[in-house]
This record gives sequence, structure tokens and C-alpha cells, in this order.
Amino acid sequence: MNDRICEWAGCGRQAGRGWDVDGRSYCGPHYFPGLEQAFLAEYAKWDGREPTDKFKNLFSRYAERLYPAGGMPEKLSQGRIEARAAAWKKIPSGLEFIIERHLTAYRWSGPVKTVNQEWRFGLQTKDLLLVRQKDVTPRKLRVFATLARPATPASSSV
Repeated sequence: MNDRICEWAGCGRQAGRGWDVDGRSYCGPHYFPGLEQAFLAEYAKWDGREPTDKFKNLFSRYAERLYPAGGMPEKLSQGRIEARAAAWKKIPSGLEFIIERHLTAYRWSGPVKTVNQEWRFGLQTKDLLLVRQKDVTPRKLRVFATLARPATPASSSV
């Protein structure tokens, strides 16, 4: 059981497991407001160049939380945004980033369609919008490992 108390001013309820934001613990009703507050503070400090890992983490958690139960557009997720987003830009209405997406392979070791997607997030509207999508040349997945075969069959009497 968690013995931490929600750090939202004047709350005093028990904080939930995993509802930590920037070193502070929150209860269920205060997790999103705490996350939003932390993200907006980082956004205000951001100079528009490549953001810090902390910024990426807060933004991706914030964006994912805005969409109920896996409903992010184009099946984006916190992990994909945090790990693969690049070319971040600060714009007057929010931010933009590009992410390379690998669409489903047609068959194992077959061609994989890769696309570069440009996304825009509006601070006021709280919308994540696909602005542009550019196809990249299809390519085959590389084999990183092969199954090892024993030199001696298991049924032999060595």
C-alpha cells in the first residue's frame, strides 16, 4: 500500500501509485492537473530547440492523457512520441514535431512502409493534428538474430 499523500495544495488524500509528476505525488483527481501544470511550466521555459527528455516525457504523458483509453490519433502513444519524435518546433499556438512511423509489414521480412508524419499540438485547443505525411521508400526489415540449432539432435545418445 502507498503511504504518500497527494501534494496538491489542500488535498491531503492518499496519492496513487504511478501518479508521480516531476517528483510530486498526486491522487486520482489531481494527477492530470498536476501533469498539465508541470508540462505548461516546461513549455514556458522551452526555447524551441530540441527539448529535454523531461519535456518530452511530460508532453507525451499529457497528450496521451487527453485521449481516453488508447484513442490517440493514428495510434500514437506516449512511448512513440517520447522515443521517436524529432524536429521539434515551438510555434505561437503550441508545438510541432515529426515522427517516423513504420506501418505494418505485409509479410515477415517483406517490405515495410515507412512514413514521416508532421504533427501539431495546440495549447488552447488541446488537439493533436496530423498536418502532413510523406511516404519514405519501402524497405525490408533486417534480420537481427537467427535461431540457434543444436549441433547434436536431442534424440541422439551422445
